[in-house]
Amino acid sequence: MKRSIFALIMFFALVLPSSLRAQNDDPVALIRASVDQALGVLRDPALKKPEKRNERLEKLRVIADRVFDWQEMAQSSLGAAYRTINDAQRAEFVALFKDLIAQDYRDDLDRFMGDENVLVKGSEERGELRLVKTILVTHSRDQVPLDYLMQREGNTWRAVDFSVEGVSLVNHYRKSFARFLVNHSFEELLAKLRSRATPK
Repeated sequence: MKRSIFALIMFFALVLPSSLRAQNDDPVALIRASVDQALGVLRDPALKKPEKRNERLEKLRVIADRVFDWQEMAQSSLGAAYRTINDAQRAEFVALFKDLIAQDYRDDLDRFMGDENVLVKGSEERGELRLVKTILVTHSRDQVPLDYLMQREGNTWRAVDFSVEGVSLVNHYRKSFARFLVNHSFEELLAKLRSRATPK
C-alpha cells in the first residue's frame, strides 16, 4: 500500500459547493466535482505556506467528514469485535479511527507537487453499492487505479471504502486491528489509538 498515494487521495472525495449539490444523486458526478475541489485546495499557494499547514489540513478534514461515512468504515474495519462493545466505546472508536487515518497520512500531504491529476473513469454497480473508478496521474506520470465504494444515504451518496490498486483501506485496517486483538483487549486498542490521535 502506497502511503503517499493514500495521503493525496483520502481527502479527494470532498463535498460539493451548494450550486452543485443536485449532482449528489450521481456518485460519478459527485467524485468528479469533489476531485476538482480537493485539487484546488491542495494547489492553493496561500495554503502551502508552513504557517498555513494546520489550516489546510483542517479544511480538508472538515470537508472529508461530509463525504466519507466514518461510522460505517470504522465498523467494517473493526469487524465482529464491533458487536461486542458498548455505545460509548463505539463513539470513541469512530472518532479515533478518523484521527488514525489523518495522523498516518497528513505528513505526506506536504509532498503534493501540484501537477498531479485524477481522471474519473465511470462506475460499476455492486448490488446496492456503486464503485466509482478513477486513475491518479502522479507527478512522475505513473497511473494508479483508485476506487471509491459508494453507498446511498438518503438523497446523496457517501464513501464506505476506498481502494488503491485493488487494496482496500477497510480491509487493511481490519487485518491490523484483528492481529492486535488476538493478544490484547479492546480497551488496549483504544489506548493505542489515543496515543496516536491527531493533536488538537
